[in-house]
Amino acid sequence: MISKKWLLGVIGFAAYLVKKYFGLEMPAELVDDLAELVLLLSAIIPMVANMFKHSSKPAGQKADTA
Repeated sequence: MISKKWLLGVIGFAAYLVKKYFGLEMPAELVDDLAELVLLLSAIIPMVANMFKHSSKPAGQKADTA
């Protein structure tokens, strides 16, 4: 699992590179919000994919419980 501190470091480094090469500054709140959004999506995407995988089974067939 990705930790928020690690993700903040990666996004913060990307923000530093954007500022250095393009002159655009990213506020700290934006960096924090992006980290939270990535963590949220990393939890939601597998859940939704799992729901679609189990809903695609034919009507009389049991879903895998493994």
